Amino acid sequence: QMPVMDGFAATSAIREQEAGSDRHQPIIALTANSLEGDCEKCLAAGANDYLVKPINLVKFYEALNTYLPEAQEIAEHESDITDDVQQKSMDFYNSQSYLNIVERFKQKLPQIVAELSEAVQTKDWDLVQSKSHDLKGLGGTLGLHEITDVAGRMNIQVKEKDYEQVAVTSSELQQKSQSILG
Repeated sequence: QMPVMDGFAATSAIREQEAGSDRHQPIIALTANSLEGDCEKCLAAGANDYLVKPINLVKFYEALNTYLPEAQEIAEHESDITDDVQQKSMDFYNSQSYLNIVERFKQKLPQIVAELSEAVQTKDWDLVQSKSHDLKGLGGTLGLHEITDVAGRMNIQVKEKDYEQVAVTSSELQQKSQSILG
């Protein structure tokens, strides 16, 4: 979903530049896609590892510990880090800043869902794919897993050209957003 070149091409280009060099930078693919085969495609392009959004902070720090030599010292205290990361995560999700972000998202959710619904009605599948991908990521980041689940299914359905099911999922997304908004 990056402009100019996708992550696979960028990873391959980095690996080509490193060819013949003793320098080999770690590359960890970060994607909202968790379809079967995505991890293998990332690794085949030259990535060392693969993480899925929304980011699990424990797995994120484990990956850093694995691929950054400077982090080896930190890895020895992994249980402390895990507890610390979990506490910071809980602190964040209970903070006023986070609640403000969720509230702003909820205010924009009806517009996002309406735009997606209109794109489904007009059969603008590229727009449906783009917006459902964005909504999946936003929902996951904000901990609104019911939105992430529905938007993720919609995104897969568009990729698979199951347009009849996309319309059904669009209706489900409208219902979920209404229940979130109360």
